[in-house]
Amino acid sequence: MVEVTAPSAAGGATPMPRLHLWLARVLTVLLVLFFLMDAAMWLLPQSSLLGAVLLTGILGGAVTAHARVGDAAFPTVIFPLLVGLMVWGPLYLRESRLRALFPWRTVG
Repeated sequence: MVEVTAPSAAGGATPMPRLHLWLARVLTVLLVLFFLMDAAMWLLPQSSLLGAVLLTGILGGAVTAHARVGDAAFPTVIFPLLVGLMVWGPLYLRESRLRALFPWRTVG
């Protein structure tokens, strides 16, 4: 990981506080709005499949951004995976077309 330093009055370099994901505040607001729009699409039956695909994409991008800066695995990787399961699980149970596309195999 790269350490960002700033010159100090004593002549040495002092570590600067790390900007967590290096995202501008405006970009963060846009990502949140996009996430909320995707969640609203997922809630509507007519566009639920498209909303699930878009939510999966934005959650995958969040995992990638956190993995890039070396964050801990539990809150930054496991949580989006669980949210992804909560997005696709009910959709799989509700949509017969999705069940036909990915059927469960039974033994026997």
